[in-house]
Amino acid sequence: MAIVGVVGYPVAGRLADRYGVRPVALIGNASFALCVAGLAFSNGNRYLVYGLYALVGLAGTLSSCVLLMKPISLWFTRHQGLLFALTGAFGINIGIAVLPFLVKAITANYGWRAAYAGLGAFTFAVGCPAMILLRDPPRAAAGLILSDATTTGLTVREARRRPEFWLLMFSVALGAGSLSAMLTHMIPMLTDRGIALTFATSVFATTALCNASWQIVIGAMLDRTRSPRFAGAFLITAIAGLALIGSATGPAWLIGGAALVGIGSGTEYGLLPCVIQRYFGVRAFSAIYGSIFGVSILVSGFTPILMGLTFDMRGNYALALVLIAVALLCSAILIFLLPVYRPVLVASEEIDPSGGTKPFIASGLAARSAH
Repeated sequence: MAIVGVVGYPVAGRLADRYGVRPVALIGNASFALCVAGLAFSNGNRYLVYGLYALVGLAGTLSSCVLLMKPISLWFTRHQGLLFALTGAFGINIGIAVLPFLVKAITANYGWRAAYAGLGAFTFAVGCPAMILLRDPPRAAAGLILSDATTTGLTVREARRRPEFWLLMFSVALGAGSLSAMLTHMIPMLTDRGIALTFATSVFATTALCNASWQIVIGAMLDRTRSPRFAGAFLITAIAGLALIGSATGPAWLIGGAALVGIGSGTEYGLLPCVIQRYFGVRAFSAIYGSIFGVSILVSGFTPILMGLTFDMRGNYALALVLIAVALLCSAILIFLLPVYRPVLVASEEIDPSGGTKPFIASGLAARSAH
């Protein structure tokens, strides 16, 4: 799923930028629901299983947060960072909290094949009505029209010429990838040291809760700053959390370490949509977001495997934790190198009172504020 995502997310983003979020998301929701239900046909054929999950991964990109963030950037001019975080953090974590109970109940009564079918049906029943309600913002009714909000900003090709694009891509890939490995192995890392499974699960839950909560904090902070550099400090604090989880045995220290790791992961996931919109505008928002997010998903898919290999070779997680700390430090340094937000200049047209139009240059921020 991670491998197909690196291709699927940019393509999904381009489709949303060209045809609008709602039609792509509606098709994506129906396709994703059908593919999830199709996992009920899994059997002992390895190629069939991989093929089914590849289809799930591709379909999932068409209704993911990569698409759903763009309507926020078009509709709202204030508190965007907070709204990005609420959409991503709470939306994803509500699903994480609720759906396992649904799956457990269906599996207990009808088996795992029925659980996949139930997940697909639930995805369509909840997602389709939500996607139908998506709307593009109306154009200005009269007077001075600066530019269509959907065309304000840089293209993907233009964004790739900016150093901010590559700084963000490598920073998020390093940070999100390393923290993904840590979260995947957190419970076995703790239980290997004799910590009870129940408490190890509580430590993991603390990280997930802090991840969701901190995305909201980061979003609110980004709304009040001219640069995302401050976020690098929170990645460095996550290194302290790694040290605590890797060595401490006391409950308070472990919970504290889990909270710090959650702050680091929340920073990575809360940062991306807000800074993309401010550095590159909204013209190709979904495509740019998909390009960076797809790479981070690819890295996040392989880092847990690499962490497992280091454990198999050395018999402990010490080397993996050191490598994760180095990756987080590099991610923080890349964020420190990001410049302040600059206006995105685009050519547009101004309505002439005599009925004609005349071209002028307006910043992306100004154009969006007019809407």
